[in-house]
Amino acid sequence: MNRGDGRLQSGNRSMSPTVLLVESDADLRSAIAFALRRAEYDCDAVATGRDALVRLRDHEYAYILVDIDSVAPLTALRAALHEGPSLHAEVVFISDRDDEEEPELQNALVKPFGNEELLARMRFAR
Repeated sequence: MNRGDGRLQSGNRSMSPTVLLVESDADLRSAIAFALRRAEYDCDAVATGRDALVRLRDHEYAYILVDIDSVAPLTALRAALHEGPSLHAEVVFISDRDDEEEPELQNALVKPFGNEELLARMRFAR
């Protein structure tokens, strides 16, 4: 499969890019998943880092959109990204804060954000 333009290619058919969304807040998780699906992303949405680790063992994702406050410990997710089938996934972090001390947070999507900012960040990650 080829992901050159952000879409997966399988034979002659094009499939939507797949996203693993990790967000503990149920309302926000639903809103983000809805926005991604409307923008033609396939989205698996989970509430916890533990659920994300289970998905990462069994699925390949083009993108991982993760609220760092939903993942404890973040080191386990980092390890899974380096060991699992989603090794080449683009990771976009979501945070409640703009923290320049953490390297991952320097380019994080900071709450609150709108659908336009979310989708722009996903396009930028391609």
